[in-house]
Amino acid sequence: MVLYQQKEIITSVRMKNSTGIKKLDEILDGGFPINSTILIRGSPGTGKSTLSQQFITSGLGSSQPAVYITLDTSPDEIVKNMKRFGDIDK
Repeated sequence: MVLYQQKEIITSVRMKNSTGIKKLDEILDGGFPINSTILIRGSPGTGKSTLSQQFITSGLGSSQPAVYITLDTSPDEIVKNMKRFGDIDK
């Protein structure tokens, strides 16, 4: 007589928010973890603002909360830049 014991496997699955950039989502295994704080830093011209604005614009469609902090860009300029990535007036 052969007995089989079923083992229960419990895995921790973290939900992800898409970055709005397909290839980056692939690298990050689906995007940024939900309810996490993300700090993006780098030298001038490396795309920090572009990445942040694209991510926030992508999340606006699904009512995801976000905070965008900048010290060198006016609110009007931010809105103008974000409109490149989609409708932010929803």
